[in-house]
Amino acid sequence: MERWMTAKVGWVWFLGTAAIIDALWPSDQLLSKGFDRFRERHPILAWWFILATAAHFLRVVPPRVDVYGLVYLLRPARHWIKRHTQDPDDWFAVDLDEC
Repeated sequence: MERWMTAKVGWVWFLGTAAIIDALWPSDQLLSKGFDRFRERHPILAWWFILATAAHFLRVVPPRVDVYGLVYLLRPARHWIKRHTQDPDDWFAVDLDEC
């Protein structure tokens, strides 16, 4: 399963979803139009989102400070899940000592 959890697959999914939305959604419901409406109502939050996203893509902030890097807080849970889902027979088994 891990071979499907790659950046390439993530970008294909993200860009594919955006392309489908742009092709099929009504023109007033496109992502860009929705963000324009959001920016009109919440200009400070919208600019913060834009700057945080740019900082993330440009890697100009350390991962622990990166807004999108907050997934680092979930890494212990990810390791616990990975460790406990190797054997399908153990998927619903819980070791209370490790919780």
